[in-house]
Amino acid sequence: MSIRVIPKSVKEETGHHALERLHHTPYRDEVRLFSCLQRGDLKKLIYELGQIGIQNITVGQMSENDLQQQKYMAVSFITLATRYAIQGGLGESNAYAYSDDFIRRIDAATAKRTVHAAIVDGAIELTNMVSRAQKDLTYSPHVRRCIAYINKNPDRKLTVAAVAAHCGLSPDYLSHLFKCELGVNLSTYMTAQKLELAKTLGADYTINVSREDPVQRVREITNGAMADYVQDCVGAPTVPVTAMNLLKKAGTYAITGLYHTLPQVDLGKVVRSEIDIYGTICYTRQEFEECLHFIEDGRVKVDPLITHHFPLREMEQAFAIT
Repeated sequence: MSIRVIPKSVKEETGHHALERLHHTPYRDEVRLFSCLQRGDLKKLIYELGQIGIQNITVGQMSENDLQQQKYMAVSFITLATRYAIQGGLGESNAYAYSDDFIRRIDAATAKRTVHAAIVDGAIELTNMVSRAQKDLTYSPHVRRCIAYINKNPDRKLTVAAVAAHCGLSPDYLSHLFKCELGVNLSTYMTAQKLELAKTLGADYTINVSREDPVQRVREITNGAMADYVQDCVGAPTVPVTAMNLLKKAGTYAITGLYHTLPQVDLGKVVRSEIDIYGTICYTRQEFEECLHFIEDGRVKVDPLITHHFPLREMEQAFAIT
């Protein structure tokens, strides 16, 4: 693992936009790494550590002392890693105890290579602790099984009823257990996991519509400009009203979700804001090629969605699993 520090002098002399290109490893890369820790997925974590090692970790200068700089970074790492570990099922007391011990070791370090090694070892150890926590007695067997099932099926559209059926419990009882042991209800936890996955896959922002107003949030993100384009993949009757309120004047509303009931659409809003609306159910060869390019250049991350590999001769088995 290689860590590159942007000197203070460079930050002072470099223009704002140029500095943005230099300053810090992208947030989505951090999320992708810590999400592996949260899932207890050691194999994927090691892969991501290798990727970051190739690309280098870039941070701003936090100290004039080079060793102290590395120590500050290590403390920042363990602070984030501890919280992801707790979200993955590691007990708070164990997570914080490990964090305290880690910081004491960093404080005693006398060489940069010692700090770098501690960061890698810490990521691996916490990932293993999360993996074990999903199997030990930190939570009741039902809750542990529930968390493991959710984390191992990021590509599926899970519901509370489906997870409860997998655990052999009623939805109400499982939700009650989950709330008592984790402090959040099951549906909230599943939504949070999906939003974290979206960040891992390349989303710059995510919005939990059950907790915040999507129109106001988009207004904040775009500094009042609103969205050029909204893609409706849901097909829920209440979506068109929100979707059109997210758009700027002359924006585009594209619909791929299938509607089984008639939605309410304010055609007056369509006219006044000059909104373009269109639907599509098929994809062209060009669009497939564009999607492949997105994957190739890293703008879309698909690794977290891949759960199995099949040769073409086993196509029927692959479809059966889905």
